[in-house]
Amino acid sequence: MRRALLGVALVLALGVLAPHGAAAAGYANLILTIDRPQDLGDIDLSRAPKWRALTKCSERSDDVDCLLERMTASPSEVPASWIVGAALNLARYFDGRLRSESNGVDDLRAAQAYVLAAAYEARDGQPAKARADFQTALARANGAERSDYLVSAQLVTAYATQALGALGER
Repeated sequence: MRRALLGVALVLALGVLAPHGAAAAGYANLILTIDRPQDLGDIDLSRAPKWRALTKCSERSDDVDCLLERMTASPSEVPASWIVGAALNLARYFDGRLRSESNGVDDLRAAQAYVLAAAYEARDGQPAKARADFQTALARANGAERSDYLVSAQLVTAYATQALGALGER
């Protein structure tokens, strides 16, 4: 009898806790970083990604990487065009490095920068530019998928693919 009561109590406890855990999943923004990739199930792909700089940023740092991290941490405080401009600046930087020294991380960071720019272009009412940058992000992520950055590249691919679907193109 005691075992049966314990079993019923356990089932009820799991029934109460499981919906809470399920509701918590899928609400995080995609964090664009080369460290500790997120699980796809924990990401809300309808939310704009957030950039993480490769190095620790101070409040005074004017490095584009750090500026982009701060802007995406509080995107309502800056015009979307600023985020797009900074992201495309970084994307072009990493694209330039790809020509000379492709190592996977440059592919990944270029893909991440393009997907970030495209996400803010889409939110800013520029679907044609967003489609082009999402397509470029997919191409760069393809290069990163053949490196140590496979999981992070797959997250970019998932985000870009869903966004292109929402924009009416895959």
